[in-house]
Amino acid sequence: MNTHKPHPRTLLVEGKEDQYAVVGLMSAFLKWGNKREEWPVLIEPAGSVSEMLEEDFIASYLMEPDAEAVGILLDANDSMPG
Repeated sequence: MNTHKPHPRTLLVEGKEDQYAVVGLMSAFLKWGNKREEWPVLIEPAGSVSEMLEEDFIASYLMEPDAEAVGILLDANDSMPG
C-alpha cells in the first residue's frame, strides 16, 4: 500500500521524468503555484504500469474522502501487463 498525501485531484504517472514533463506542459496553460495547496492537480510518480494498475493501489486514491478525480498516465513505449 502506498503512503501518498491526499489531494482532491491526482494524476498518477510512472516516474519522475513523467512528473516533470506533465508539470511543464500543464504550467504552460494553467497557473501553477509554488505551494502544494496552489497546484491544480497533484502529479505523483507511482512506479511501473503493473504497480499502478493493482486494485489496492488505485483504490487507495479513489477511497480518499476528498478525492474528486484520479487520473492515470501510462507511457506509450511500455507494453501492458498480462
